[in-house]
Amino acid sequence: IGGGQVGYNFQFGNFVLGAEADIQYSDLKASQAFVTTLPGTGLAGAGAAEVELEYFGTVRARLGYAIGSVLPYVTGGIIYGDVQGSVTGTMAGTFNGVPVVLANAVSRSETFVNWVVGAGVEFAFTPNLSLKGEYLYSQVDDEVGFGDLEVIGRGDLELHIVRAGLNFRF
Repeated sequence: IGGGQVGYNFQFGNFVLGAEADIQYSDLKASQAFVTTLPGTGLAGAGAAEVELEYFGTVRARLGYAIGSVLPYVTGGIIYGDVQGSVTGTMAGTFNGVPVVLANAVSRSETFVNWVVGAGVEFAFTPNLSLKGEYLYSQVDDEVGFGDLEVIGRGDLELHIVRAGLNFRF
């Protein structure tokens, strides 16, 4: 995962209120093999499903309390991204006495938008440079239809994001 961010902070005494937006490229993938039957027919088959998180980004507010050059903070807002899913498989057997072989491959890309929350700490080691580490959490419940067969994929995309960053202040 790699990306960038922009943001702006206001400091009132020790309190810091800010806004951030970021975007990341991702190559996270998961796959699952499956076997299935079509009820009421003599057809059975096997295949595989794969999902890939292509990119994601967040737009968040953050609230912190500056203690010298250290800023612990909490953050929350929205997360968005693109998920690519595919299903491939083959079914074979007899249907009403007729031998049948079906092969299919379908895919779909879907953009999601959801909530995200987290916390972090930022350390300013010069007036213009700081390091930060943060944890973000989001859970996207989704249902995606694939092709004319009305195959439905259901799943939870649960994101636990731990990341570090180098910030430059203007």
